[in-house]
Amino acid sequence: MKGKLAFIHSFIYSFILSFFLSLFSFARAQEVGSLFSERLNIYGYGLFDFCIASEGEFLPGLPYECRKGGSFAQVLAAPFFEFLITKRAKFLLEIELEYVPEYEIFGEIEAPKNVEDIKDIEFSTKGADKVLVEGFGEIDIAYAFFEYSFIDLLRIRLGKYINPFGLIFERRDASPSYPYLFVPMMYSKVADVRIMPYYNAGIQLRGESAYLGYAIQVANGRGSVGNIIDANPDKAIGVHVFGRMPDGVLEGSVIGFDFYTDKDFKDVRHNTFGGHSLLSIRNIGPGNIELWGEVAYYTTETKDKTTKKVLSWYALLSYRYFISENWSLLPYVMYDTFDLNLDEKNDLISNIVFGLNVSPFSQLVLKLEFRNQRIQGEEKSRQIFGFGVAYAF
Repeated sequence: MKGKLAFIHSFIYSFILSFFLSLFSFARAQEVGSLFSERLNIYGYGLFDFCIASEGEFLPGLPYECRKGGSFAQVLAAPFFEFLITKRAKFLLEIELEYVPEYEIFGEIEAPKNVEDIKDIEFSTKGADKVLVEGFGEIDIAYAFFEYSFIDLLRIRLGKYINPFGLIFERRDASPSYPYLFVPMMYSKVADVRIMPYYNAGIQLRGESAYLGYAIQVANGRGSVGNIIDANPDKAIGVHVFGRMPDGVLEGSVIGFDFYTDKDFKDVRHNTFGGHSLLSIRNIGPGNIELWGEVAYYTTETKDKTTKKVLSWYALLSYRYFISENWSLLPYVMYDTFDLNLDEKNDLISNIVFGLNVSPFSQLVLKLEFRNQRIQGEEKSRQIFGFGVAYAF
């Protein structure tokens, strides 16, 4: 009898203890969940597009899928994680989940023994007569940085980040916030020339008010592995300054200047000077007019110790027509040009672009784009058609 009573008592005590432990665990889980909901923000963007060209492959300034025959190839989703450590400190992370076509040239590399310099390695073209184009998945940490805000006009940013440059590099909702389907050539790699690297690893001082903003950076500079590995003592230096209209008829208008200089792994200096402007005029009939314009002047040293000068610019005119509270149409026309060397002839690439954006609500944009691309010195021009779906969440 005593054994049964002892068993009953132990069962009751165990039940009570388990009950209160469960309540405590649930309360802690609620507390942790509340902590994450208050301090962690998750948002991002995505893009899916199709592109087809009248002829040619590897068209200048365009994705690899823009070729004769066309391809559904550009699939991208990029979630952002913003963790608020304190009222002044935060950590930001962007992860890009991407499926894109790439090309690889197969060959052999013969490295003799006791090679001290990579320049001494001999390259063989055996097996490199074919270029393989295939799709593959990629996960990339686009940026990961810590930011501390002293005041609105003074913040410090440390880590890997998108370079502050021009009108669109730091638009973190990406495609839904700018009109074109394919970015202008000054933002792309054209014939082995990249005017401005996308990312950098370093430190920034930045700030902004209602009318002005700036970013000053010291970083590693361009490299072969995401600008993280630094192979030279000369650091990159960049300045990004802009002014804007916070309200009124010209609300959203921006004008700014950029300067950036760095060295690559071969100790070659690269300099970029840029200017950007966005004129926004509101309440013109049932919509708004926007005039976009950017220019970039780039110099670097060539193998024969001469200076290569590159100039790229574009101008875009658009009109956003508001059909209803949510629906809008945005037709646009753009002229986009890239001169590979100002001291040489027959190397100017130009695009005349017509496009239409259809947006059922602000976070979703359906994009149609047609462009005529001409390369100076070639008789035929190329016609490229693309459509895409861009969304922000």
